[in-house]
Order: sequence, then C-alpha cells, then structure tokens
Amino acid sequence: MSELKNIYELFNLQVIRAPEKIAIIFNDCTKTYQEIYFEVDRLSAYLSRSGITKGDKIAVLLPNCTEFVILMVVAAKMGIAIVPQNISHPTQTLAKQFSLLGVKYGVIWEDVLTDYQDQKQRQLFDFEWLAVSRDGFMYKKNNCSPFSIVNVSPDLPYIYTMTSGSTGDPKPIELLQITKIKRAKATVEMFGLSADDIILAATPLYHSLAERLVILPLITGATSVIMAGFTAVEWLSHVEKYQVTFTMAVSSQLKQVYQLLQDGNDSNLSSLRCMVSSSELLDDDLRKSLLVYFKNDFHECYGASEVACISGISAVDSKIKIGSVGRALPNVQLKIFKDDGIEAEINEIGEIACKTPLAFTGYYQKPELTQAAMHNGFFCTGDYGRLDKDGFLYFHGRKKDIIVTGGINVYPKDIENIINTHPDVLECAVIPLPDTNLGEKVTAIVVPKNDDLSIRNIQRLCAKNLADFQQPREIIFVAALLKNEMGKLVRKKLVEEYTNRVEL
Repeated sequence: MSELKNIYELFNLQVIRAPEKIAIIFNDCTKTYQEIYFEVDRLSAYLSRSGITKGDKIAVLLPNCTEFVILMVVAAKMGIAIVPQNISHPTQTLAKQFSLLGVKYGVIWEDVLTDYQDQKQRQLFDFEWLAVSRDGFMYKKNNCSPFSIVNVSPDLPYIYTMTSGSTGDPKPIELLQITKIKRAKATVEMFGLSADDIILAATPLYHSLAERLVILPLITGATSVIMAGFTAVEWLSHVEKYQVTFTMAVSSQLKQVYQLLQDGNDSNLSSLRCMVSSSELLDDDLRKSLLVYFKNDFHECYGASEVACISGISAVDSKIKIGSVGRALPNVQLKIFKDDGIEAEINEIGEIACKTPLAFTGYYQKPELTQAAMHNGFFCTGDYGRLDKDGFLYFHGRKKDIIVTGGINVYPKDIENIINTHPDVLECAVIPLPDTNLGEKVTAIVVPKNDDLSIRNIQRLCAKNLADFQQPREIIFVAALLKNEMGKLVRKKLVEEYTNRVEL
C-alpha cells in the first residue's frame, strides 16, 4: 500500500475516531460514520460480485442523495472511477460520453431507469444499471459477502467531469484521488476547517464544487449537510436548522438568498462562521448588501474545474480592489499571456494562466487538447483578465465570448458591469449578433427589476461610461436569462436564440 492514504482510508480513520458521529444529513435523515462504513462495505461487495474491479469506470445518473456520497467512498475503496452526469442530458449525448470513457457499469435513479431499458436505449448503453430508489440501493444486501480491500493508490483516476455540458464533443477532465484530497485539504487550510464544522453542499453532486464539499467533511470528521436541490428558502432553512458553519455557494444562489432576506426573511444565520462565493464575481453593491446580513468571514474565489480555485479575495480587500477576483492562492502562480504567447504587462488584458499542484491530469485520451491548453507549463483557462501592480487579478470574460465588432475586440463583461449598476436592472448579458456592416454587433439582453426601466435609460448609462465601440447597438428586455443548473448563464444558447430571430 502506498504511504499516501486514499479517500476511503482517510474516511475510515474518522469511522474509528467517532463511529457514532453524524456524517451526512439529507432530507432530515442522518447517517453516522459507522452507518456509512457498513453501506460502503455492502455496496463494494455487491459491485465486486457484479464483476467491477480496480480501474473500471462507472456511470452515475443520480440526483443529490446520500447514495451518491456512498458511491464516491466506494469508488475510492475499490479504485474505480465514477463518471457523474446530469440526469436531464439527452441520452444520445450521455451515450457518447460514456462510450468515450469505456464505462463498464452504471448507477441510476429509479425514476428514470425505464428511459434506459427499452431496446433502442440498450443499443446505446451496452452495460447494466444498478437502480437507486428513495429507500436506497436496489439490491439484496444480505447476499453481499465482505469485500477484500485491494491495493488502491490515491494516484488512480477517481472522477471524470465533462466540460462541454450538454452539447458539443465530450471533453472529460481526469481527476485523481490524490488531486481531490489535495483540493479538499487546501480548502481546510485556507478557511480553518475542522471536525467541528457543519458543511453545506447546495449544488449538484455531479459538479466538482459539491463533490469537494462532501469529500472534505468525510476525510476530516466533520458533518456534511446536502440539499436535494437549491431554493433560497431551503438554503436559509438548512443553515438555521442544522447550524451550518461553512459553505461554498455559487454567486447566483447568493443573489436569490439576498432577495429573500431583503423581503423580510428572518432566518438566524449566526452559526455561519465562514462563507465563500464562487462562479461569477458579485457586484460591489450586492456584496455590501449581503454583508449586512452575513456577519461571518466572507470570501470570493475564481477558478476552473481543471485547476480548482486559483485566486481569492476577502470582503476587506474587495472594498479596496473593486472588481478584482483576488490574488493567487497559496502555491499558485498566475500569469497573463497575450494572443501572441508573450506575457502581458501590468494591467494589460490577456488570457489568464496558472500553475498549481491542484491541476487535473489532462483531458482523457485527448492529449492534443491537453497540450493545447498548456503554455510554458501553465494551464490556460480560456478566460481574459489582467493583473495589477499588487498582483490582484481582474476577470474580463471568456475568450470564446469576445465580440469582434468593426475589427475591434469588445469584452462583454466590461459592458455588463456598467449596465448592472443601473438600480432598475436585475441582470444582463451582452452577446454578439450578426451584422452586415460590423461583422458582429454588441447586443444587450436585459432583465428589468420593474417597469420604470427604459431602453433610453440604458443608452444614457452606456454613453456616459463606455467607449463608442462598446455601445450596445441593440437592447432587448426579457423576463429572465437562460441559465444552467449551476446558475451560470448559457450564453451560447442565448446567442443562438437571438441569431435565429434575426435570420427569421
């Protein structure tokens, strides 16, 4: 056995230390460390009897549930890798992704199992499924003999995460057990977490953020609280009811939580010692407003699935460095590269790149894509940004989202930041639409807070604060922006929708 412990061994240390301590809370049901241990042992035995061995890959189509977490521990114990995906993705897309990875077996939610059992679907998925119901794994537990532990190094592949979403060619990120352990421990060290913490996971478990928030407590002896699905009401209720002390939330969730608090929700949030906002940077006014309700230590971070968090900023620093996503985290190096590959000067915009011990192994069986993502040993994030003289990073948007209008590069984020300052704007997205003269025209899709907002209001604001080439050529009011399950804007589909409208 390697001197380095894998996730299961770290979990087992907590079982020995405090077997009766609550490990997981889900839907008002609790599981102790010892109960999780026995469930892991039974499922490991069942999968072993089904022919699953070290190095195999298992598809996971489950909503947030305790069984998802048990399967994560089982994978660590057996040395298998899981491929978690969103149940709502089209079956053709999932079949393509699972085929690429050579998936041998699947674990699936009972409610959707019938969709994968007809003759047509069996041709797409040439492996067996183990169903999970609201009562647990659907197998005869008394027939499962003990599973013999094999030599499982933490250097084995553990989780494959797809970056392409529900469309496009699969681009699997390979993450080792040791990488997940390092990411969890980095979070522990950064925010001073311990076995006394109660940690809330409120995003889908097939996403790396929630995975970290359940691995972290299981290897440190803390308690994990898992939400079945996010609503602001339930989030506040969970924090108060279970006395949550730490969580990492995506910024879109915190926007909804703030609206509820502003509307008079009086949840007691005093237990929350530390909170981290990830995904998109909060605007300055929202951050200030949130801190009226959250008296705890508050941080924001920036990163990517391939490299985890690479920069962070505290509430104190964000008051000084307005608009920054922070400085490089410990053991992380940040650089900005221009399009010609030369390192950018201070405050010069280019692609954000990083070097970190928390990086992924590569894109599975796609060495050319892995190599293309690297430059001089640094991972290139695909995001534009700049570094100031003090080393603070500023995010200027995705490279793929850049608008080229009249031959000039326009960064949508710069325009969105201005439009979002209007008191009657809830949120907005700036996208390119085809234009005969300019090639692409800057178009603002705006969600008003009320009926007081007019297109002329937006035009005046932009004229005052933006250059001529940044001015939106069209402004469209909508009731809501299309977002994915993580609350991120689905910009590609937004562009497609309004491009089709223009063509019609």
